[in-house]
Amino acid sequence: MIASNAILFRKGLKKGIALTIPALVALFIYTKDPMFILIRKGRWKTQFIAYQNKNSTNSTIEFQMRDIGAFGYAKRYVKAYRLASLLIIAEQVDFESENNTGWIK
Repeated sequence: MIASNAILFRKGLKKGIALTIPALVALFIYTKDPMFILIRKGRWKTQFIAYQNKNSTNSTIEFQMRDIGAFGYAKRYVKAYRLASLLIIAEQVDFESENNTGWIK
């Protein structure tokens, strides 16, 4: 009796694992962006500095691009604040509507 219960438990355990692993993979794909899985997203790279703040040399408006594989490049303008050589805070800005009076080209 004990041996037969152990065999059924092992079979049930294997069946549970066989059902759990595909469910976890499907959940991972559902929660992640499918394009992230297929194409590794690159990081944003500064192409040029469009403007620099007159009052603070640590604040700039930069043009950045990111390679997205066969789909080309994503482009954006960001206002970057350099707090240290390795620490940069960037926020995306609408370059055309930005008030450019306090900036040097």
